[in-house]
Amino acid sequence: MGDVSIIARRLTDGHVQFGWSGNGGYFWTVGAFLLADYNSPEMVEYLFGLGQLSRIWHPQSELSSDEFRTEPTGQPHYLTDNEDKIFRQIHFVDYAYFYDSDQNWYYIHPDVFLPKIRLEAVWRYMEQKGGQFENGFNRIVLGRIIKEIFGNWYWNDQEFQKLAQGCGFDNAAASKMVADLNKCLNPEEDDEDEDAFPDLIYGFAREHGRIVSYFDSWVVVETDEDMEISKILMRKREEKHLETNQWGVSKSWRATSRNPFSEKK
Repeated sequence: MGDVSIIARRLTDGHVQFGWSGNGGYFWTVGAFLLADYNSPEMVEYLFGLGQLSRIWHPQSELSSDEFRTEPTGQPHYLTDNEDKIFRQIHFVDYAYFYDSDQNWYYIHPDVFLPKIRLEAVWRYMEQKGGQFENGFNRIVLGRIIKEIFGNWYWNDQEFQKLAQGCGFDNAAASKMVADLNKCLNPEEDDEDEDAFPDLIYGFAREHGRIVSYFDSWVVVETDEDMEISKILMRKREEKHLETNQWGVSKSWRATSRNPFSEKK
């Protein structure tokens, strides 16, 4: 069974604690429980106090012998001084759930980039679209990141524009990329070409590694109070990665956003 997941949290001293949270770690098997049962500083402390986990379920279930229960591995969490290192101890991580200093859970799907987005945004998508897996959501996020590259960075960063032009993207090609992405992100009802979007975004990533590597691998995806994507924050790659909680996120919606699971209790 694959789909390896980890949970991580930023401690008050700036260190990051992290560890395994089980295979099959997509939203409904890990993220949903984090939002429902471990969405406060006290419950996060409780969760991490259990050590690394091969399964996350409801609180106190680890004390039972039920088939479905939280299952500690007996191993302590890892500790690092940089969020960029949380993928180094456990190989082939597919999902990361990060409790940051603003007391919000974030979802990270390691792919072409490491997009960090509020976990509630995944819940909102899954509630609207249905289904068991959030693959469609991850494609939308990556599409929005590439759109940010060619709709913003290409026109406003001369160094990047020169690099992109050296990779075959002149003004017309950059504009076409944005137009193609807009079409995929906002498909017509009769558009049944389900392969067009993944072909576009992953084809770009395969063919243009120099463009991708211009940027920090982490991307902060801001959301509004409705958990819709409102802004993409990217940085030029530097020798030392700047922690994402220092990127100057424009606004935290914790005070105004609703906990989707608490309302159903």
